[in-house]
Amino acid sequence: MPYEFYKVLHYTGLIITFTSLSGYIFYTMQDKTNTKKKFFSILHGIGLLILLVSGFGLAARLGFMSQLPTWVYIKLVLWLAVGAALTMVKRQVMGPMALYLFIVVLGILASVTAVTKFIS
Repeated sequence: MPYEFYKVLHYTGLIITFTSLSGYIFYTMQDKTNTKKKFFSILHGIGLLILLVSGFGLAARLGFMSQLPTWVYIKLVLWLAVGAALTMVKRQVMGPMALYLFIVVLGILASVTAVTKFIS
């Protein structure tokens, strides 16, 4: 598959993941028993899967599969943190607005890491 396909797929995964987290936080603030939270949980998992597959597809297209650079490992750690964010919302580790800010910061860190590739 071409590089552009993986890039569009990666952006799609980003949109699905972060909108599902936002929706889950919104419905957690509104109603603790709302059934729409299950829908957002499923979307979160699908978005994470798309991000992982397309991310490794991009790495393969860039020729990084023989030896992954350090920034790819940083992105994997950030991917795990975004995956754990749903559990943090469920267990109410921090307030909803603080958690939303935390998720936004994770997204910014991931994008800065990908764009700058500051650690080879």
